[in-house]
Formats: sequence, structure tokens, C-alpha cells
Amino acid sequence: MILLINTRTGRQLPLIDPPAERYYLNNLQRALDWLRRCPHAAALCPLIDQFEALPVDTQALLVRLIMRQKAHFRVPKLNYPEIIDMAHALDAGCQAGWLSLDHDLTLGELGDLLSAAELRARFGADAGVRKGDLLMHLQHEALPDQPWDDWVPDLSDSVVSLTCRDTFDRWRLAFFGSLYHDWQTFVLEQLGVMRYQDVELVGAGFESALEFEQCWQISQWDGLQPLPADPAGPLASRRRSSALYARGRERQRLGQWDLALDDYRASNARPRIARVLEQRGDLALAYRFARRVVARPHYPAEATAVAKSLPRLAKAVGYPAPARARNSVPTEAMVLAFRPNVRVETAVAEALSADSGQAFWVENGLFPSLFGLLFWDALFAPRPGAFFHPFQSAPADLYSSDFESSRQTLIDQAFASLDDDSHRVRIRQRAKHSRGIQNRLVNWSVLTPPLLELALDCLPADDLAVIFRRLLDDIKRHRSGFPDLIVFDSSARSYRLVEVKGPGDALQDHQRAWLGFFNHHRIDATVVNVSWA
Repeated sequence: MILLINTRTGRQLPLIDPPAERYYLNNLQRALDWLRRCPHAAALCPLIDQFEALPVDTQALLVRLIMRQKAHFRVPKLNYPEIIDMAHALDAGCQAGWLSLDHDLTLGELGDLLSAAELRARFGADAGVRKGDLLMHLQHEALPDQPWDDWVPDLSDSVVSLTCRDTFDRWRLAFFGSLYHDWQTFVLEQLGVMRYQDVELVGAGFESALEFEQCWQISQWDGLQPLPADPAGPLASRRRSSALYARGRERQRLGQWDLALDDYRASNARPRIARVLEQRGDLALAYRFARRVVARPHYPAEATAVAKSLPRLAKAVGYPAPARARNSVPTEAMVLAFRPNVRVETAVAEALSADSGQAFWVENGLFPSLFGLLFWDALFAPRPGAFFHPFQSAPADLYSSDFESSRQTLIDQAFASLDDDSHRVRIRQRAKHSRGIQNRLVNWSVLTPPLLELALDCLPADDLAVIFRRLLDDIKRHRSGFPDLIVFDSSARSYRLVEVKGPGDALQDHQRAWLGFFNHHRIDATVVNVSWA
């Protein structure tokens, strides 16, 4: 059972079993009940009160429509058996201002509502004209927006428009913490398609009503209006930086160097700053800045990204090119028969399985999954602000700089299990009890029970400890770049890692970084360069 906890009283909120035909309305009610008890959502309560004062049929209709992507609907096509009196539901929704029967429609919106035949009849087009071609032609006429009845006075039906999507989106942001989730999440959970870890919601993810409002403003930002200058919490700060970074990318693409630099500096995107300085022609400044970043990177991948430009910049300003540190990675050549419908990774895995053991194509699905299982308790620890809602596959602060320090005891316990060799029992038990539950780091489709057993049998605890330590240092960037294949020799209880490169393929920076790491720690990792016979 999912626990919803009132942070002020400590009281668990009741969950109501929904009537099957109105499950969606009950799901929304669960969210609204929770929002009533969240300090950051206090300003939303008046509209929640207004919604709950509507007739139940109207509430059901609004939720049905809000779960669809469109904003305008032809009334005769609205057919929901559980809505007993559709006319009354529409009338009440319109009177309360949640719906409209005379909303102005653009030409494109009109085209979405009319069939091709209706559109041709309305504008006197020939029978053979395609709908898309006709709309494209009409765009040049700059026809004004107008209500449905004015567009098509000869049609007897009507169109209803949603005027409350922003309200529902604000509720969605307040409950889920982002607009990546939608109300269908409840349905997937109830059907068992998506299962989530039971978590105690010990604190809303937004630190205050001001931070929520700032996050809403950022989510609606068009790139023109100013963003909040002083973020009221870590979520608003991260999202402000992301928004500025995205605008900086667009400005860089357009050659607006000064404006792009403003955004990149505000979002602390130092590799991008170095690149824009170079593109703007400030080569000496770009060179000095790049050297500072490489000397004192904020994270390892930052140095890797910037170091690639140093030889080019040094040459441009007349300095000796620095020696590029390249990790020596063992390589092998493999000649295989070309099979058009077989991936090169699969072909190499089959060849290695025939020669030396059991090969699995795991890429980023094995080591992060083992990490997610061993550190499960830390990932789902009830930390203030970590969980907004019961449908999270990871805490909101997973990629923050204080993720480890805020869970230090639990993380230390996981590492201690590697020291005393109890990690195998711990991982097996977690996999058994939690298989199928959503965890952002665990790929259940890759981590099958046979693969898990081979991994636990053949992977030394010391290897896992150093790999997990690097993962934990920068989960966001280090969770990818692992070699494609792992090859087990169960008789020797050993393994090797293989990165597969087909003709014309080359190592990427994050792959090279992991291969260098493995080489440094004497973990057998090889690049296999494939050519076709």
C-alpha cells in the first residue's frame, strides 16, 4: 500500500477504492486530497474547492477531457457511459468557466475538428484535394480566429473547449513535482503495468509556495520573459539553470555569442562557455579559460569535454600543444560473416560465447542495476524533499551534490556489505522482493535471474566496490558508458568486459573514461574492432 503522510499531523491519509467506471476521478481526488495538506499548494485550494463543488458528472467529464491531448471536442462524439447526463455536465462546466461553447478557434484547430469532406465543403474545394494541402493553402489567407458556429454555420453540432488546462497542469506540477508525469500514471500503477516502491512522503518536494510558483513560471517560460532571479529552493535553482542552458544552446546555434555566454555563465555550463569563446574569436581568453577548467574541473566529464579543445586552442594562440592524456585500451580484431538482420553486438556475443564462456549484451544495464539493488535502501530513504508522490523511480535529489552525504549511514552500510562479502545475500534478497518495481538505475529486462547469479558468482567484491564508488561520485554522468558485453567464465569464476565497435564506429568520451578506469584498476576490459568477411 502507498502511504500518504500529512507532514504536519503525521496522520496517514485514507485511500478510497474507486468505482471502476470513475477510477480516473478517484485518482485525481487522491492527488487533490494530498495537495490540500501541502503547504506549498495552499494557493491552489480555492480552485480545488470550486472543482469539488461541481456536479460529479461535470468533474468526470473534465478529467476525461484533460487526459486527452486536444483542447476542443465535438460534443456528439463525447461518449462516456458513466456520465449519466452529458448536457447537464456541459452546462455546469460552462457556467463555472471550466468549459466554453464559444471559444475562438484557429484554422488549424478547425482542421483538427472537421473531416476532409467537411473541410472541402466549407471552403468549396474540389473533391480530390487533400486535407493537409487545403489547410496549407488556407494558411496564406490569414483567416481570423472565430467560434465554431461562425466557422461552420451550416453544421448543427457544437464544440466544447477546455479552458482549465493550466489549472490542472498546476495541480499536476504541485503533486508530481514536474510536468513529465501525467494523470495516466495512476492508471498504469493500478493496472500493474508500472509498480513503484512504497515510500513515506515525509515532506513535499517544494520547500515553499514561492519555490512552487517559481517552478511553474519556469515550466511556462518562453525564453523571453525574465526568470526568477533568486531561486527559493534547490528545485527552482536546478530548473532555472536547465532553462537557461537550453536557451543558451539555441542562442549559440543562432550565432548570438554574447547572449549565449550570458546564459551559459548563469547556468555554470563551463564547457559551453569555452566553446562559445572560441567561436566568438576570443581565442586567448578561450585558451586560458579551458586550462582553468581542466586544472580544476567541477566533475571529471567536464575536464574531458574541455581538454579536447586545448591542442586546437594552443595552436591558434601560438603556445605548445599540451600532451593529450590518452588511456591505453587493449584492442582486438575480429572478422565475422556479415548478417544483415543481426546487430554487431549480438554477433560478437555469439562468437565469444562459442569460444570462451557465456557472453551477455548488457551495456549500461548490469553495473548500474547491481548498484541500484545494493543501494536500494539509500535510494528510497524517506528524506525531506526527496519524494513528491508515490510514483517516483528515484528521489528528486538523486543527481544533487549532497545525495551521498544526506544518506551517509545507509551508503556506508552498503559498502560495508562488500567488505564482509554479505552483498550477495543483500542483492539477491532485494532482487527477489522488488523485481519489477521501478528503480531508475535498475534495468529488470537486462538483469534476468540467470545473469544476476552469474554476476554475483563471478564479480569480485573489490571490483564492485571501486565501480560503485565511481558511480556514486557522479551518478548522472557515470551511469552510462559501460562496455557492451560481459563474458563470464563460470569455471574460473572470472569475467571480462568487451566494448564492440563495428566498421566506422569510434569510442565516445564517456566510454573511453570507463575503459581507462577499468585499465587503471586492472579490470579486464577490451575493445573488439569488428570487420566483415
